[in-house]
Amino acid sequence: MQAKDWLISKRYDRMDALWEEAQAREKQMLQKLSPQEAYAYLVSKLNWCDRKQISSCQELGVHIRKGDICFVEYGSAYLCEIGYQHFGLILAIVHHKALIVPISGSKSAYQHAAHKKHVMRLGRVPGMNKVSVLYLNDAKWINTVRIIDVKAHLDTDSSLFMEVEKRIKEMLSWDHENYSGMFGWTGQYGFIGSITKEGLCDLCRTCELSSTSHRKSG
Repeated sequence: MQAKDWLISKRYDRMDALWEEAQAREKQMLQKLSPQEAYAYLVSKLNWCDRKQISSCQELGVHIRKGDICFVEYGSAYLCEIGYQHFGLILAIVHHKALIVPISGSKSAYQHAAHKKHVMRLGRVPGMNKVSVLYLNDAKWINTVRIIDVKAHLDTDSSLFMEVEKRIKEMLSWDHENYSGMFGWTGQYGFIGSITKEGLCDLCRTCELSSTSHRKSG
């Protein structure tokens, strides 16, 4: 059965069969992944098992504030999404959840960021080892328990932080149809990226990753 069939049928009396199928599919998937991605995937599962019942990172002794650059467990991700363990910049904190923008240290992403509306150069922030970029179109609200550690801080009164906020707000008012036309994407969310003949989206090409593995440590 496909996942959608299990979802529709809700055969709770067949949990053993569902368990076996899920394990078999997961094993097949892991065998196709690179060692690096398989490792990140399994670490992500351990983090979920350890943290899923915790309401915030403060319970684990991790104290955060707006402007912090953190090491985050994003969990499993689909293509063109940041997943597993990456850095992220906190834009806001509301009731145990943080609005966070994923960060990558990819050299290629940094070089191409000047020509992409959804990617922004962050530069080298004190406390970080190298220059990095923000994936503005992957900003999301997360439970703060996903935050593993605080690595650096960006002054919220700085022109750089205010530029990040400005760019995020601008994305909300984009003409998505025209933007998708610029990049050749015909899907529902055209502003995310474009499909090339190699089958890679714009975000994945920026990260220098194949379409089967977008998750890469920042």
